Amino acid sequence: MAITGEMVGRLKVGMTAEQVKFVLGTPLLSDPFHANRWDYPYEFRPSRGREIERKVFSVYFKDGKLERWDGDIQPEPPNEEGRNRLIEIEPRK
Repeated sequence: MAITGEMVGRLKVGMTAEQVKFVLGTPLLSDPFHANRWDYPYEFRPSRGREIERKVFSVYFKDGKLERWDGDIQPEPPNEEGRNRLIEIEPRK
């Protein structure tokens, strides 16, 4: 599944890894040398003969909390229907 602008719009600095995983899903790449970074690569070929579209989205953690994110996907602004609501998830104890 690809990361969408709606999903990115739900991210908030300070979220736990569990909360980020709930919003974005399990990361496709986990690098043992960069345990504080999760990468979500995405490839799509619109039709035969056309170039493959490649995108990457990465999230960065510090002390177990979301510090920042960057990549090719930009957050969608919230709409009147409230689709980009922040979902609060209590961390496990």
